[in-house]
Amino acid sequence: MTDPKKSKEIPVTQQMLYSVRNELKSDITSVKLEVSAVEKRMGARFDKVNARFEEVNARFEKMDAKFDSLLSEVKSQNAQFHRMLTLFEELENRNKYVLDGYTSLNDRLERVENSINSLP
Repeated sequence: MTDPKKSKEIPVTQQMLYSVRNELKSDITSVKLEVSAVEKRMGARFDKVNARFEEVNARFEKMDAKFDSLLSEVKSQNAQFHRMLTLFEELENRNKYVLDGYTSLNDRLERVENSINSLP
């Protein structure tokens, strides 16, 4: 009898076959457990990253609220500025009438003084 030259020609017992089968199943289970552990670690890392993003989003929302408040204050100040500008314009118009009145009064007073000075 000649020795087999290829592995498929090597005779095996059922016990040897089941032994290899059980070893392969064990290795596959081990790999599945390792993959599961990696998935859990990655899930935990993603949860941490998501928590950080939520924290950053909360900070941005606070900043948005502060900017909205600031913008509201600026609009209020702008409205007050325009109100004061309107009052100044109205005051300027009133001052023109008063200045015209004083000018005409001064002119009249000068005419009266000139007419009094021109009397013999």
